[in-house]
Amino acid sequence: MASSGQCVVTVGTYDGVHLGHRRLIAESLAEGARLGLPTLVVTFDRHPAEVLRPERAPKLLTGLSHKLELLGELGVTEPVVLHFDLDRAHESAEDFVTQYLLGELGAVSVLVGANFRFGHRQHGDIALLQELAPQFGFTARGIELLIDDETHTVVSSSAIRAQLAAGAVQEAARLLGRPHEVRGLATPEGLEIPRELCLPAPGAYEGLLGPPEGPFRTCRILVEEREPDTGGLLRLDAPVGGDETAEGTLAARFVARVGGEVATAPALAARPDADR
Repeated sequence: MASSGQCVVTVGTYDGVHLGHRRLIAESLAEGARLGLPTLVVTFDRHPAEVLRPERAPKLLTGLSHKLELLGELGVTEPVVLHFDLDRAHESAEDFVTQYLLGELGAVSVLVGANFRFGHRQHGDIALLQELAPQFGFTARGIELLIDDETHTVVSSSAIRAQLAAGAVQEAARLLGRPHEVRGLATPEGLEIPRELCLPAPGAYEGLLGPPEGPFRTCRILVEEREPDTGGLLRLDAPVGGDETAEGTLAARFVARVGGEVATAPALAARPDADR
C-alpha cells in the first residue's frame, strides 16, 4: 500500500487490460508526469461480482498475477491491489473517496472510465467524484470509453467475453491488443485451467504454448465442454513435458479458430453498469 503522499489515482477492475483500459492508464500516467507525481493504479483482488452476485460473476480474462504483469508492461510501477469483500461492498461511495482515495492514498487527481461505478449499490460515479472534488481539494476526470473503429461499439471486457463465447478469438485479440491467454497446470492429459478463467467456445484452435515468460511454440489446442462451475481442460497436439516452469504452469494463447471464425458475437451497446 502506498503512503498518503500526493498522487494521481485511477481505479478499475481492469479485467483483460484491453485497449480501452490501456488508454485510461496512459492518460493517468501522463497526468502523473504532468503534475510530477506518482500514479497509482488501483485494482481489485477479485471481480466485484464474485462477492455481490457470485451466481452471475463473469469468467475472468486475466487472473490477478497475469493482470499485474500486463499493467507492469504499460509502465505501472505501483499497482495497488484492493481486497474486495462484503465490508468493501457495503462501504458508501463518499467514504470510499474520503477515507480511501484521499485519506489512505492521498489522491489529488482521480481518473476513471466515464462509466465507472463504485460504493454501496454502485451509488458513486464520475458525477459524484466531481461534486466532491472542490470540497476536498482534488480533481476528477472521466475518460471517455474507447470506441472500436470497425464495429463502432465500446471496447469492453464484456464484449471480449462475448467474442470468445462465439469462438471469435481473432476479434477478441483485436480488442485486447494481443491474443487471449489463459494459464493452467500442465498434466499428462493437457492443460488444466482454473474455473474462474474465460475460455473460448469449444473447438479446435491454432495457438501458442509455453511458460508465461516464454518462449512459446506453435500448438493446436482443443477446448472441451465444461460445466460453468468447474475448471477446463485444454487438449494439446503434443506432450507438455519439458515446457513446465517450476510450478508446472503453462500459458496458452489462442491465435485462430481452425476452419476460420464462422461468426462473431453481436456488438454490445454501452450501458452504465457494463463490465468494462
